[in-house]
Amino acid sequence: MLNTDSGNVIAKIDISGDPDEIFYDSKYHRIYTLCGAGKINILDQIDPNTYAVSTKIDTKDGARTGLFVPERQALFVAIPHRGSQDAEIREYKIE
Repeated sequence: MLNTDSGNVIAKIDISGDPDEIFYDSKYHRIYTLCGAGKINILDQIDPNTYAVSTKIDTKDGARTGLFVPERQALFVAIPHRGSQDAEIREYKIE
């Protein structure tokens, strides 16, 4: 994690491979990362400079593109077509 004002590294966090999308949820003070390794990583913001991985949710390989819609408390993830894996859009409800 970088401080956007200073550019200094404030945290180093081990997340799943091939991350692409990163969303901040101001209601729950969480960060959602969509990773092409087939995971959604959920990070809890403890304070402005402290974050911790709370959970990793399985998706599918290559699913690294999505959209967070805070008004619906939903995270949409695009699952790509790969081999026998069908393309789809998944909706994950935020609680």
